[in-house]
Amino acid sequence: MQLPHLSSKRAAFVALIVLVVAVAEFLAFEGTVGVSLPSDRNSALSRLEIKARGTDIHFITQNKRFTVVDYWYAHGTRREALVLRESFFMDRVDGREG
Repeated sequence: MQLPHLSSKRAAFVALIVLVVAVAEFLAFEGTVGVSLPSDRNSALSRLEIKARGTDIHFITQNKRFTVVDYWYAHGTRREALVLRESFFMDRVDGREG
């Protein structure tokens, strides 16, 4: 079975149609369901670093997370959501406490 030969004009036309459909689909989802670009989102990253200092091996971790809490104001009569970005740092040496 032989595949049909596509001319460069026809291939460009198909690529343009696919691009237009993809943009239209994104705009439809953005307007109806609320799917959006990552610009209005945040991320929390974690990092692990292993270092040798002298005879000790240090495991250095940095973690971040988001927590949503209630914030009460006006003498406890009003409430709003508050988003906290929490950061944790630990330098642990294997076999040592503290």
